[in-house]
Amino acid sequence: MAFRSNADEIKYYLRGALADCREHHVSELFDVVMASENSSRFSKSMFAGALKTLVDNSNGEYSVVRRGIYKKNPDGVPAEDTSQVEYPSMTNPNVTVPEAYRAEITRIINEAISKVKTAFKGDLFDLEDDDLAEVRALRKKTLDSLTEIIN
Repeated sequence: MAFRSNADEIKYYLRGALADCREHHVSELFDVVMASENSSRFSKSMFAGALKTLVDNSNGEYSVVRRGIYKKNPDGVPAEDTSQVEYPSMTNPNVTVPEAYRAEITRIINEAISKVKTAFKGDLFDLEDDDLAEVRALRKKTLDSLTEIIN
């Protein structure tokens, strides 16, 4: 297939990736474009420009669902704006998190738990008993708080 420009070719791949009318993260779309045969000619700036132009000039056929998430809208109906998402906090534990964010938040918290568990592994022997007890108490409190958030 012959394309008039790199941008037209990138938009061709984007349309294909978005054809299922499901939400797609920008990194997923970028991977699709970069997996194409001619990807060595494409830059991140070209990709960003083509994606923006595709959405802006689509008359509602394509939309930004929320930051970094793109979607083809069935029948050209724009997706509902979900940009104002509330996140859980220690001050309001009853706030719910949409499923789209739950997996990412859980991943981040699990990574934090892992880092807290391995923190000070080599340096603990250099601490005084009082300092060591304080580090252990802080570690336990942090792990308990993080675990409580994801459960």
